[in-house]
Amino acid sequence: MRVVTFRQLRHRWGLYLLILPAIALIGLFEYYPAVSAAYHAFFRWNGDDISEYIGWENFTRALHDQILHRSFYVVAILIVANLVKMVPSIITAVVIHRLASERWRYLYRVAFVIPMIIPDMV
Repeated sequence: MRVVTFRQLRHRWGLYLLILPAIALIGLFEYYPAVSAAYHAFFRWNGDDISEYIGWENFTRALHDQILHRSFYVVAILIVANLVKMVPSIITAVVIHRLASERWRYLYRVAFVIPMIIPDMV
């Protein structure tokens, strides 16, 4: 690993200046909402004003909520369904990839891609 000295960093200040807007936007739209959500999770509030600190009550109420438990069950069903749905596509891709002839491989790839492109173009 190469050690970078402060003198080398000082000569490249323009590059860091170019990164500054990206860092500011990431902080504004990624980190601030996450920190705000973690902060507001411990309060009873209506989205407008914070009314009172209630500690872990929101979390305990959520863990005892039957709708939350059912939603995890529904999400598990959707995940399994999506995994099952992917199996024929993966098998088809492997079969096309293992075709001996390069020409037939190209024709099958085109045959599978054209139906995905034509409706969007029309």
